[in-house]
Amino acid sequence: MRIFPRYKCCSLCASISFPVFYFFLSFIFQLMSQLRWFKKLNTVLLIIIANYFDFVLNRRACCAHFYISDDLDKSNEQLTHCIDNCRQYYDVKNAQSNRPPNKHLFCATDNCGGQCKNMYQFAWMADYVEEDHGLETIQHNFSAEQHGKGNHDAEGGAAKTLGELASTHGYVIDTAYDLYHYLKTYHSTPTHTYHEALHQIDSRCFHYMPRGTFLSYHPREPKALSSIKPFYCWSVRRTGNNEEKTIYKRKHFCPCPSCTVGDFVHCLHQQFMGEWYAEQMTVKYVTEDIPATLRADHAVDIQNRLHVLLETFTGYFFVALFTNAEVQRPTFGYISAQSRFHDVRVRMHVLDPFVPMGKEHLLNYFNHAMFKMPRKLCFKPVCNCDAHHTRLVEYSKILMPCVGKTPSDKLVHSVFEDFQLSTQDFGVFKFKESYEDAQLTRYKTLRLKLWAPYTS
Repeated sequence: MRIFPRYKCCSLCASISFPVFYFFLSFIFQLMSQLRWFKKLNTVLLIIIANYFDFVLNRRACCAHFYISDDLDKSNEQLTHCIDNCRQYYDVKNAQSNRPPNKHLFCATDNCGGQCKNMYQFAWMADYVEEDHGLETIQHNFSAEQHGKGNHDAEGGAAKTLGELASTHGYVIDTAYDLYHYLKTYHSTPTHTYHEALHQIDSRCFHYMPRGTFLSYHPREPKALSSIKPFYCWSVRRTGNNEEKTIYKRKHFCPCPSCTVGDFVHCLHQQFMGEWYAEQMTVKYVTEDIPATLRADHAVDIQNRLHVLLETFTGYFFVALFTNAEVQRPTFGYISAQSRFHDVRVRMHVLDPFVPMGKEHLLNYFNHAMFKMPRKLCFKPVCNCDAHHTRLVEYSKILMPCVGKTPSDKLVHSVFEDFQLSTQDFGVFKFKESYEDAQLTRYKTLRLKLWAPYTS
């Protein structure tokens, strides 16, 4: 898997050869303020252009992914969140064709230190390759200064021009969501082709990321590396050791079979390309920003508590999550002994809300706390079965476990299954009456303290 990141628009390109799977991405962030009309939108657009092998069509395909958000903090956390989302998208496509997940992720971007070429990106790479995505290596390549424009620039420009023309002809586009809805409706299918050009876009996919989706702080605080600027190729490889974080760097990208799979010692073109340099990274999982510090402290506390509760409750328990600022009701998750705990996130089942028929208006009501627990669960990171699958969730977004204490000080589940509402496909759970007020009050307090206010 090869990813080419860049702020402004974003392009992703993927090439796959069995049995080793590669994924290639390139991308750019773009603050929509370059055109006068876009200034009122307060919108950030990230375009990831993916070149990949379509096993259904049995040919190369290319898709432009548009990530649209009203969160104007163009941070590295936005970028890495969207990379993760896009990687999952193509791992699922692989699973649908009975293929394994991508093993090698290649990123390429421009040379901007404020966006991608920095320690936050490298620390994320070192952590991400050790998570349970099936990745064995991540390589990030940076283009030299004074580089030219690419197809991601063209995709971003065409989308903005189309939106501006629609707005001047009476179509109401006043928010980031309006832009997302319009482009998804009218811009999904390319109307022009370049015959069989290597990077021809033949489809588009749109994703809306509301405010609150991204972390507003850096969960990793790496110490300074010896040097960054002289090197244009950076890589990490999976070791199974979360304690030692080694980053490899060199001046030039090398496409030889050894370098592409992380065997840097046996580079076939070392005399021409230069040798790889290895450096140990030291990463702290704290931050000095006050709101972020509260979230970081909460993340440490909740992570420790989850481990303790797994010993107390044999089998499973539920937690209440913060999703984003637009979702005002609690979101619930299921944690069991099969959940996978990582440094920043945990792989768990995120559960859908339950709304009784005729009461759909309660779906986003802040006191609505009913959810569906599927009867069929799958714990594989990537799978094509019809069971309910897992997701990775940041510890800071797990606001509280759904547990309470009895008068005798015994820990018990604060939710129960309502068998009158349950079906053969899912159980319906809600708070026990004796714990409901206290649990909802705690959830609201933590949401306001750590993440976002409620809106009317």
